[in-house]
Amino acid sequence: MRGKKRLGLVACLAFVLFYGVPLPTIPLFALFEDPIHEPLEEGEVVTMPEPEELGSLPVPHLARQGGGGGSCPPPAILTQPQVPRGELPQDELVLADPPEPLLQQAPADPRAPCLIEDMVNPGDTLSILLNPYIGAGELEKFTSACKGLFNVASLRVGKTYRITTVGGLLQQFVYEEDDKGLLVVERKGDDFAAGRIPIVYDVKTEALAGEIRSSLFGAVERMGEKPEIALRLAEIFSCDVDFLRDIREGDSFRVLIKKRFLDSALAGYSDVLAAEFVNNGKTYRGFLFHDETGKATYYDAEGNSLRKSFLKAPLAFTRVTSGFSMARRHPVTGVVRPHPAVDYGAPKGTPVMAVADGVVAFNGWGNGAGNYVSLKHQSGYESMYLHLSRFASGLSRGGRVRQGEVIGYVGSTGLSTGPHLDFRMKKDGKWINPTNLVNIKGGSLPDKYMKEFKKVVAEQLGMLQDALAATGTKEKSGAYSVAEARP
Repeated sequence: MRGKKRLGLVACLAFVLFYGVPLPTIPLFALFEDPIHEPLEEGEVVTMPEPEELGSLPVPHLARQGGGGGSCPPPAILTQPQVPRGELPQDELVLADPPEPLLQQAPADPRAPCLIEDMVNPGDTLSILLNPYIGAGELEKFTSACKGLFNVASLRVGKTYRITTVGGLLQQFVYEEDDKGLLVVERKGDDFAAGRIPIVYDVKTEALAGEIRSSLFGAVERMGEKPEIALRLAEIFSCDVDFLRDIREGDSFRVLIKKRFLDSALAGYSDVLAAEFVNNGKTYRGFLFHDETGKATYYDAEGNSLRKSFLKAPLAFTRVTSGFSMARRHPVTGVVRPHPAVDYGAPKGTPVMAVADGVVAFNGWGNGAGNYVSLKHQSGYESMYLHLSRFASGLSRGGRVRQGEVIGYVGSTGLSTGPHLDFRMKKDGKWINPTNLVNIKGGSLPDKYMKEFKKVVAEQLGMLQDALAATGTKEKSGAYSVAEARP
């Protein structure tokens, strides 16, 4: 189960922070492994340690039970000889190596904490998870503690949670909200207190390189990387490269990216610091730069923003099923009539993005168009998105949207033979072919940043070239660590 060690350590740290108790010096395996049943030596005497007060929950007594309910008396308990404990700064907790643990055959102390770990299953609700461990009326107190911090109705299937009980009563609930942090709810007397704990990753900067044989996703997969790399590239170069129509066999790419690791395993990606994409012999490059306000933007090597007036397409990685035509036979009615649009075939639910900043002129039902959105843009441009299955949450007439913002999802509403997006554009009220649109360049980096920016570009290009030079070729699929850092 992903992140078990992470959740165990964070859960222990949460007890320390909430109860103000120094953490016992124990080996990490004692937190996560089941007790090892070894026979006692003949004549050996083992005594049960005195139970500690609730305010200092003894981690060595933790017993794990798979599953989401019931009591969890352990068959045996690993106990530790007493080790002197000094006051340690909370940001520098040290886990030392104590003597080997002894196997305790005595029954479990009823006041020893019990740890229950599981994943949220389909149909699970907070009440289903917690009712066996809380008293009458306590669920409302628990929910109130989470108000404004976490929507208790939004538990997600597959996410990990941990419940710690003492004497069968809930003491702590830990839920993995996302890859950035954990929700921790602690019992405080007759009430509950909730908070978030950030997840700290090891971050490494790596250079990746690949060549396209059939698709960008295929190239990324051959490298042993996640599809997110392909999506990141498509996002960075979305105004220069149409990843639906322009990709060619032999196209190549290089990426300098920060990777997040947890327990030496890849846990996800952070910033793409620099990227290069060679499409049909033309090279595009992007470098991430933060200005003094912290705003991050991708620029080319000359300091020109990669963001242009329009995206090349409102979808990523789909296919064009029908082009712009003023005389096309409609697949449903059979009537020959204008089709001033480009159709993109895509699975139902595929996100649809606004091709430019604009204002929502209409979102609703349009008979043959089904659910559709119309956006008004600067300089007399208008874009339309037809046959949507649904609209993005919060989208409303008169509201503003940003370029690349999801406005709806592919569907097959109205006169349609299958899931696809019918995308149309107008200029000053007249239909235009979106694929022939002349894209206007975005702004340039202010002169006051250019000296620092040029330094960043030189460093990032050097990191890419140095890392990839080790392969003996200009481009090769693979990952090569070039630097390490901590967030």
